[in-house]
Amino acid sequence: MNNNVLDKINNYTDIGESRLKFINKVYHYFVSLNRFINILETGCGHYGDCKTFASMTYVFADILNNLKGGSLLTVDINENNLNKCKELTKNFSHIINYKLGDSVDTLRNLNEDFAKSLDLIILDSYDLNLFNPNPSGIHHLQELLALYNRINKNCLIAIDDNFLPGSWVDWTWSDGRVERFETKEKLI
Repeated sequence: MNNNVLDKINNYTDIGESRLKFINKVYHYFVSLNRFINILETGCGHYGDCKTFASMTYVFADILNNLKGGSLLTVDINENNLNKCKELTKNFSHIINYKLGDSVDTLRNLNEDFAKSLDLIILDSYDLNLFNPNPSGIHHLQELLALYNRINKNCLIAIDDNFLPGSWVDWTWSDGRVERFETKEKLI
């Protein structure tokens, strides 16, 4: 196991503690596989400075680059976001396939062998609005259904933007207002 990679991962503090825990678990899983890894991500990482902020696209490409090799397919419907992602991850462009298009359509049309070869699927194409969570949830369910019967039984699936019961979030609106959202007994 490459401790330099783990040290680098753990310096990505801007992504939050729960994401760091997730990335560490996935990293150890990949190391245990000891082979080429395939990752699919919907919703590319398209903002921030990767020296201080690391998008999931950047982090997982960095991990693949330091393991036994691999590929990352990232899908986004927004061309500007995809172009920004390409800029932020240009050092890893040899292992990233950038796909412009609707994620649900793209997943439905994935090559069967590639779908079976996936080790990790990250669904993050529709940002959650805590005050109206259904559109995001429905979209991610459609993505999952487009792939679920075609993936291998050991494929990990992650869905971003979810909150456990008993959580709270200080939601900052685009106009600067901050509103507290409490999940209460709900899983969002």
